[in-house]
Amino acid sequence: MVDINDNRPPSSEIRPMTAELDSLRDLASRRKKALEDCHIQVAAYKERLAIILAHEADLQRAYDHTATILAPIRRIPDEILCDILREAMPRLDILDDIFLSPLEVPAIWRKRVRLLLVCQRWKRIFQETPSFWSKIIV
Repeated sequence: MVDINDNRPPSSEIRPMTAELDSLRDLASRRKKALEDCHIQVAAYKERLAIILAHEADLQRAYDHTATILAPIRRIPDEILCDILREAMPRLDILDDIFLSPLEVPAIWRKRVRLLLVCQRWKRIFQETPSFWSKIIV
């Protein structure tokens, strides 16, 4: 007799006798049922894992939002941030006497626009500060 808990594959040398067929069919049926039960448990665990992973993602987003709010740059006054951005902005005043190739002009604009895309606050500061837009290059 073969044990249901014995998960080793049967030897290819085994030739069941007619008298053993009923017990082997019963064993196959019980193993199939055990396998189906296992599939049901795995599906339940996967469903539970999906719920836990979704909860983890929600917590991560909430934490990231809170950490962003606590960032030191948010406490810098607009006037000081404006000075910092002015230093970060590609300088046009030093370009007055320099010939710019047609490829350099778009690169300068891309660098300026990239700073606009950081956040709404930076964009507002750029829009409200005329010195950022008083020189136009074409």
